Amino acid sequence: MCKIYYSDYYNIINVINIITAIIIIIIIIIITIIMMICLYMFLIFSVEPYIVSSPLREIQVQNVGESVKLNCSAGGLPLPKVKWFKDGSIISLAAQEDNDLINSNFVIHRFTPSDAGIYTCLFENDMNGTAEANTSLSMSTVYLVLFHVVVFYVGKRFPGFEGTVIWRSYLSVIARLAAEINASIESLV
Repeated sequence: MCKIYYSDYYNIINVINIITAIIIIIIIIIITIIMMICLYMFLIFSVEPYIVSSPLREIQVQNVGESVKLNCSAGGLPLPKVKWFKDGSIISLAAQEDNDLINSNFVIHRFTPSDAGIYTCLFENDMNGTAEANTSLSMSTVYLVLFHVVVFYVGKRFPGFEGTVIWRSYLSVIARLAAEINASIESLV
């Protein structure tokens, strides 16, 4: 029978520890190499954001209360994130992923003259850049003139009248009148 002494156990444990340390170092080196290859591949195959569809450059709304929908979509690798701005101030971050694209809609349910401005959909990814599309949203000129005349006149004659149901009905009639005037002017031109 073979006798094993304490020093033999000690030597066996040292050998096992050294082998374990070598295996761990080899695993760390392999993981580091894999991560570097992945990062290299990611950098090679990244694509800066690009616009696929965007709203018209200029949109003129004919009537107060109309619904206005602005659509924008983009691609890129990695997929970009979208932000909507109105006159430089952020207003929305909503978007949907659809395969290789990001689609985003911004809806104004009841347009008022204060909604007029420059709207921007900005797509950006963390890797390599941005892409943006701008649209100018404005009110029909004829309607704006009538609207401001009525607001001024009613505001001076009947303070506090602006928030009532009658006021909103009044604005609806003005909107229809402005649309008819605008149509008449366009038919003459």
